[in-house]
Amino acid sequence: MSEDNTTSPLDEEVKDKINDEDSSTSINEDTDKGTEDSSTSEDSESDISTLDLVKDAIKEKEEGKEDTDEAEGSSGEDEKSEDEDKSKDESETEDNESDEPTEDELKHWKPKTRKRFEQLQAKYRDVSERLGKAEVDAGFKQQFDTFLETSNLSQEEANNLFDIGALMKSDPAKALEAITPYYNQLLEITGNVLPRDLQEQVKNGYMTEDNAIELSRQRATNAHYQNRDEQDRVNRQQQVVQDQNRLFTDIQSALTNLENSWQTSDPDYKLKSSRIQDRVKVMWFEANRDNKMPRSVDEAVRMVENVKRDVDKEVRQFTPRKQVNSIDSDANPGNTKPEPKTTLDVIRQTVGG
Repeated sequence: MSEDNTTSPLDEEVKDKINDEDSSTSINEDTDKGTEDSSTSEDSESDISTLDLVKDAIKEKEEGKEDTDEAEGSSGEDEKSEDEDKSKDESETEDNESDEPTEDELKHWKPKTRKRFEQLQAKYRDVSERLGKAEVDAGFKQQFDTFLETSNLSQEEANNLFDIGALMKSDPAKALEAITPYYNQLLEITGNVLPRDLQEQVKNGYMTEDNAIELSRQRATNAHYQNRDEQDRVNRQQQVVQDQNRLFTDIQSALTNLENSWQTSDPDYKLKSSRIQDRVKVMWFEANRDNKMPRSVDEAVRMVENVKRDVDKEVRQFTPRKQVNSIDSDANPGNTKPEPKTTLDVIRQTVGG
């Protein structure tokens, strides 16, 4: 043990030498490494600084452009919003101008003016409401009249039916009393009440009561159809008469206007009017006789215009033409020249001297 722990001088010398070399090596390595690090750091600092300058310049330029675009976009949006607000304000202003004055505007009015305006406004609204109600009532009245006309009901019959309907609500007993005559009439019209001849046949045993009722109903149905057809024929005739009367009125109005225009445009119409009227009367008589009366206002106006045209031709034929005065020197003795006495007078008259 003691021998192993003992260190020889040679070993210590070698160990010291190795430690010196290691220390020197480490020092050199540290020195070289520091030198390389310093050179590398210096080179990298120089390279990075140049590149960073370029990059920073480009980056600053791009950031400045983006800031400018954002500022322009925000300003554009602001301008757009301002335009929208402006147009909105203008539209609101136009709406306010077209509508009634606002409360703020009314506050600036004089009390007397405002009171007068409110009175007129209330009156206008009242008139508008009445006008609207009148239009609605007129529509109902038109529908009611159309219903009565198409149902062939008179105003009196309609009033009776309304009275019975009102009694059914207020006094059913009086309503039954009022409606009984209509009920009995309906029984007879529909054939549910046997007429006297069928009653006699049933009484004498010629037919049963059921057969008599069936025959009575068949008679009633046939009579109903006949009455309906007759009423339709009468209604058609009345409609034709109404249309003819309306057409006649329109023709009279159109011919009156036509005659007024002739009186204004034709200075000789007074001389022609009696003849035109006579010819028109004859024309209407012949048209009525031959069933060729005008079926429209235009056709009647054309027929009368043709009469006027014929009368104009006749008047022109019998009107004497105006004589034309001659410009001959013999017709006007004031322009006669004296008879030439000498040869010089003949030359002067020939030359025009």
